[in-house]
Amino acid sequence: MRLKPGRPDVSRHASRLDVPVAGDGPLAVTFLGVSTLLVQDGESAVMTDGFFSRPGLLRVGLGRVAPSAERIDAALDRALGDAGLDGLDAVIPVHSHYDHALDSAVVRRAARVRSSSVATVANVGVGGGCAPERIRVVRLRR
Repeated sequence: MRLKPGRPDVSRHASRLDVPVAGDGPLAVTFLGVSTLLVQDGESAVMTDGFFSRPGLLRVGLGRVAPSAERIDAALDRALGDAGLDGLDAVIPVHSHYDHALDSAVVRRAARVRSSSVATVANVGVGGGCAPERIRVVRLRR
């Protein structure tokens, strides 16, 4: 295995990534990269994770990572615009690894939505400036 610094070049796979929108069914799921999915049913729109900053491997390993408001705004504008949406009903970070939760507070604020998450991710959101009353902690049954 050869380690290449930076982001992978996916241009040679572009034809596989440009998947047409599904037919007129009640459910549409759009892959927005890494761990982010936009799920729509014609009435509601929910996003998992909302990870758009995507810092390079060197920065993750040796530096400090932080949300990139510029990348987040650009990605949200494109994703919501392509889907014909003016906002989201929820943003759900699935767990507290950086590639799932890093951008969650900024995405929540930008999309002006409530968010549901497990307690550890809720703390990331509050630390990122998301108002606690806009976060709903989900308790998992065991």
